[in-house]
Amino acid sequence: PTETFSLPKLTELVLHHNKFSNIDARIGSANNMNFLDMSHNDIGSLPLSIGMATCLRALYLQHNFIESLPQSMLALRSLERLDLTGNPVHTDWSEESGRTVGQDRVAEYIQLAREFEDERERERLAEIEARQYMRDEAYKVMRNAELKKQKMAR
Repeated sequence: PTETFSLPKLTELVLHHNKFSNIDARIGSANNMNFLDMSHNDIGSLPLSIGMATCLRALYLQHNFIESLPQSMLALRSLERLDLTGNPVHTDWSEESGRTVGQDRVAEYIQLAREFEDERERERLAEIEARQYMRDEAYKVMRNAELKKQKMAR
């Protein structure tokens, strides 16, 4: 319901895997929320009002379709964990005023998410290579056993 973010005692909200396409702009009125998990949805952008959820400490948005972050996120001074893994995210904030601590923190989260995805891809490729190696070795053992049988049959 649209009143969800207005609940005064709401501190944690988990809405992952629900095919939501957006986060309601009323998130800014979630004065006590410190944990929000909207991972694995269809979210394409974040509302500007997200910067008003100043108690937010953990924001999980992995595996959505978020391409950019609103500059208002820099107001999230309590934010300790931001997971954007699996999003084609970048920031298009103006560099005119120089980078702020908040921008550096969000940029660091974006970089960490990309590195995590790269690491997962490397692990996946290493696993594929290991399986291929094991298949090749098993084939060699079977082939050698077959050749031995043929020699013994002669």
